[in-house]
Amino acid sequence: MAACWKHKAVTSRVDIDWSTYRADGHGGVPVGTHVIQIEAYRKSSTPPPPNVPRFPGEPEEQYLPKEFNENSNLEITIPSGSPAIIKDFDLTDS
Repeated sequence: MAACWKHKAVTSRVDIDWSTYRADGHGGVPVGTHVIQIEAYRKSSTPPPPNVPRFPGEPEEQYLPKEFNENSNLEITIPSGSPAIIKDFDLTDS
């Protein structure tokens, strides 16, 4: 799984390992309000069409509903000077 924080042109990305993540690379998530997109991948059960370039490894598919990534309304606000923030997300369909 991966989570991305998007704010204007800035994107932070972290990998989620067994429901745990830490966004502290490159200074962490910048101050401000950010939309969060969460993606999860698994091996695809459907082979890619013949006209799609093939890459090494198993084909993968993103399986979380679009409400958690492409159409996400998940947000987080990082105030200036804030200590570490713990933010959990419920990834059940609404």
